[in-house]
Amino acid sequence: MAKKAANAVLIILTLTLALLFAACAIDIYRDGIQARRLRADADIYTPDAISSRFRIIRPFLASWFIALIANCVFKLHGREEEKKTDGKNDGVPVYGPLWLRYALLGLALVFTVLGILNGGLRDVLVKAVNICTECIGLG
Repeated sequence: MAKKAANAVLIILTLTLALLFAACAIDIYRDGIQARRLRADADIYTPDAISSRFRIIRPFLASWFIALIANCVFKLHGREEEKKTDGKNDGVPVYGPLWLRYALLGLALVFTVLGILNGGLRDVLVKAVNICTECIGLG
């Protein structure tokens, strides 16, 4: 029962986050277009505009990470593995590299948060914008 509830919460939070991200992106774009109408060289996607809009998403994102971890834990402990039939393990469930997947997921989440706190998110955003505008020929 707890496994189904954790899965349902994760689904609901994922859909909510997708809608919130889309709404924030549209809001930032509308404000940027209005600023560009007033001043032709105004930037649409400024770090200040992005951080101010996405503040409302932070609690949902934190809840989503908690639900994701809870869902992974329930799946890890509740998973019924196939038992080997050769008689070597005496009926003990055989767990493959599943624990390694979850360990790597946790490590990736830790390094992602550290990168965001270190300011790496802005660097990646600037590089992505520069690459996109150069490839299209706008830069």
